Amino acid sequence: MGIVKDIIGGFMLGTVLTSIIVIIIATVFFTATLFIVSMSSNLVFGIAPDPNWAVLAAAIISVGSIMTGSFGTR
Repeated sequence: MGIVKDIIGGFMLGTVLTSIIVIIIATVFFTATLFIVSMSSNLVFGIAPDPNWAVLAAAIISVGSIMTGSFGTR
């Protein structure tokens, strides 16, 4: 029973740590994408976008990029 408990505990710890790392990386990626969307809109069109639309655009781009990266060839 001790070996099984160690293996399951190790998998759980690895899963939790991996999930935390993925959430941190996704948050950083979303923030960078939001900055790029806001800055490029201001540079190209000369106006700042409504914050709601900027967040929506950054969210769609981030989800698309993360999903595409997860479906890549292995």
